[in-house]
Amino acid sequence: MFNLVKLTGLCLSSGNWSGSLHFPQNLEASNVTHKFTKLVSLQLLRIDLTNFSKIWWEFPKLEALELSENKLEGKVPKWIHDMHSLEYLKLPHNHLSSIGQFPWYQLQYLDLSFNFLTDDNISFICKTSLEIVNLSHNKFRGTIPHCLANLSKLVVLDLQMNKLHGNLPSIFPRDLVTLNLNGNQLGGHLPKSLSDCTYLMDLNLGDNQIEDAFPHWLQSLQGLEILVLRSNKLYGPILSLKTKDMFPNVIIFDISSNNFSGQLPEAYIKSFQAMKIVVGALVQSRFYYIQGGYSYIPSNVYLSYDDSVTKTMKGLRSNFERIPNVLVSIDLSSNRFEGEIPDDIGELSELISLNLSHNNLNGHIPNSLGNLTSLESLDLSSNMLTGIIPAELVNLNSLEVLNLSNNRLEGSVP
Repeated sequence: MFNLVKLTGLCLSSGNWSGSLHFPQNLEASNVTHKFTKLVSLQLLRIDLTNFSKIWWEFPKLEALELSENKLEGKVPKWIHDMHSLEYLKLPHNHLSSIGQFPWYQLQYLDLSFNFLTDDNISFICKTSLEIVNLSHNKFRGTIPHCLANLSKLVVLDLQMNKLHGNLPSIFPRDLVTLNLNGNQLGGHLPKSLSDCTYLMDLNLGDNQIEDAFPHWLQSLQGLEILVLRSNKLYGPILSLKTKDMFPNVIIFDISSNNFSGQLPEAYIKSFQAMKIVVGALVQSRFYYIQGGYSYIPSNVYLSYDDSVTKTMKGLRSNFERIPNVLVSIDLSSNRFEGEIPDDIGELSELISLNLSHNNLNGHIPNSLGNLTSLESLDLSSNMLTGIIPAELVNLNSLEVLNLSNNRLEGSVP
């Protein structure tokens, strides 16, 4: 393999082989260098690498380095920092503890997710031209730097599942497609400048300590597909605004475990066009995973960022490391909503999960829920619903979980 002098791309993965990969130990770095002078992409995946020194060679043209799902420890080594041609670096699912120095001004893609990084300051990313940043599932502390607003090329910022605290920055880069800050200790208000991020597709601020009213101004984001505000300190009614085309492309709407009150947001429910089957459509939209960013490298390597989400589905909390476009769901549970369930929910025929539990809802269960033939999970428990269970619910052939407990229902079960 080391005699392939014209090699531009090399990907080695554990596959079905046994044992680990052994690089030649008797070759000086200079001897290896001239053999790999044209290498543009190097991917070593799941091969039990424990030490960076095993691949401590010079790659003068290397643009992409991926060492995912190994056992690398300690700091990101200096020889990686010194590769001036490097634009894409992926080191997720390792045991790294520190980033070390970070002078890569030309880096475009950085993925250090699922490590044990504990650095107090992540402002180093402000000195780069990064387009995709994934530092999720680490132990980063400190605050989110305000200098992020100057990253004009930033498309993906994923800082979920860290220990970041303080208030959210007042301004975010306008070209953001994905902003995932789920699972930190962030507080303050929701920055209205997010409405200027016209390309925003995935906004996940769940499991923080944000205290504010519902952000009606987000409805101007026509491309928004995922809105997660779960488990914060949000409060007040969600007003029924008259504006057309509110959240027309949203497929995941999760505002559970807050302190919202008043009527269910019927105006928004009516506007969720992406949750409906288009009448007269000849072909169903193709299946795909939601991706906030991707890159092609000259050696035909495709590096993608897959959006992820944590959701309560079918009574269980599940982590989706990739989000299929069929994961259509509404979760308004554990708030203080009152009044009746609107009939319009029955028009959201693409829904696979509907959770309205732990509120103060009253009145009957709408017969229109029987139209939700894709529904796999329906939870209306812990409300004050009355009357009978509609016979139309027997049409829900995809249903796997049904919870109607702790209500005031009567009559027979269909």
